[in-house]
Amino acid sequence: MVAALGTKRQELEAIHATKPTPVPKPDTETAEQLKLTKQVDDQTALLTRLNNKLEDRVARTTNLKAQVQEATLLRDSIASIRTRVENDVDDLRARLSALGLAVEDIIRFSIDFQPLEAKTGQLQATVEAAEKDNVLRFENFDAFDTLETLPDLRAACEYCNKVLERFTNQLGAPQRRYQAYVEQLAVWGKNYRQIQGDLDDPKPGTIYQLEASVKYLDNELADCLEEKYKARREIVREIFQSKNTVLRFYNELRRSVERRLQSTPTEGFELEIDASFVVDREFRREFLNHVDQRKRGPFRNDQDAQQELARRLQAVDWNDCDAIVAFGEEIIKKMQTHDGQELAIADQVHDVKELYDYLFSLDYLTARYELRLGGKSLNELSLGEKGLLLLIFYLQLDRKNTPLVIDQPEDNLDNGSIFKVLAACIRDAKHRRQVILVTHNPNLAVGADAEQVIYVQLEKAKGYKFSYESGAIENPGINRRIIDVLEGSQPAFVKRRLKYGI
Repeated sequence: MVAALGTKRQELEAIHATKPTPVPKPDTETAEQLKLTKQVDDQTALLTRLNNKLEDRVARTTNLKAQVQEATLLRDSIASIRTRVENDVDDLRARLSALGLAVEDIIRFSIDFQPLEAKTGQLQATVEAAEKDNVLRFENFDAFDTLETLPDLRAACEYCNKVLERFTNQLGAPQRRYQAYVEQLAVWGKNYRQIQGDLDDPKPGTIYQLEASVKYLDNELADCLEEKYKARREIVREIFQSKNTVLRFYNELRRSVERRLQSTPTEGFELEIDASFVVDREFRREFLNHVDQRKRGPFRNDQDAQQELARRLQAVDWNDCDAIVAFGEEIIKKMQTHDGQELAIADQVHDVKELYDYLFSLDYLTARYELRLGGKSLNELSLGEKGLLLLIFYLQLDRKNTPLVIDQPEDNLDNGSIFKVLAACIRDAKHRRQVILVTHNPNLAVGADAEQVIYVQLEKAKGYKFSYESGAIENPGINRRIIDVLEGSQPAFVKRRLKYGI
């Protein structure tokens, strides 16, 4: 802005240097020359009024045509809305019909183009009236100031120029020199005013307008921007609080789960539940999609940009709204100053508004609910650890009281986890529901304090005949079956006991 003002001032100085050299008005003139001079002055004044009026009508007509074009675009946009709504209604029709409902009884949608079409017609009529050529002849015309249409005004200006030229040619040499000076001065003044502008109504690009803009930037913009920054921070906080509603739900769920898990102590089973905000893994790619990496700036080089964004993302506490706001503002500040030079964000991105919307809308922020076992996330757990976690949730958190059947829950688990964790949870769960296990592990059958053990034998030679034997662990027959099947026989059990020295 300051540079543009400096350029305009240089242009004004250059124009000032071309100001025509004054030519004195002749003092002695004949009556005929005085009459001609007055005719020239009157014709010049008339021509000036006509040219000014023509410029005004051209500006008005251009604006009217722009409004007609905007009205046409609006009609197309509204028509596309109608098409989308009608398609959505058609999609809902069958679904509502399945419930015995008619979509017309629920959704009523209408668009009335009449006001817009009436306005468009009015604007077009005004344009047509402004461009109407009345094919006027001006030889004996005395109502130039009543002309309104562009063709009439152009024709009148052309006619008045010819008349002015005829009067001027009849002047004497001193009067012609003076008249030429007056015309040159008028052209120079017009060019001068186009650069300097009108103090009361400065047009864009003029010195007065640029000076007003610089004054605004120096004295008022900082306070205005700070107010806007505060408003933006408040909007971000409102968005964050809305997202935080989901996170609070997760936290309530987490506390409920933790209370249930704490009701049954499980030694060595360190289950953590994390409810927090995380950033979309596609953030870096989506952010850089807004950046024109062909332009100079901190994110021009893709590898450096990826590293810079990764570093900044890692440093942010995504559960702290102030930290998130600071993250977005620091990104903007980084783009405004790079390598000690001030840069325009508009020169580095495809669309400034879309970039700001992306950074401060928090669409990339998601509430995450994650389980960790022994400090490891789910995708880091082994198959057995995942199975153990699932079993614990079934046994401790399932609110149903229907029987639960589990086939060989000991698969992929070490005996320590089976006895300390799984057996403890089964003992607790059986107070609320019946738990039926198929197992070959004594730590479950005995450690979970089974109230009834069913021994199943399959005899393939007898046509796949199944035989069953059931009873409590204290039952001698069942006790013997447990030792034979689960412990590998009495000698094996004794040998292990001797080896362990217990």
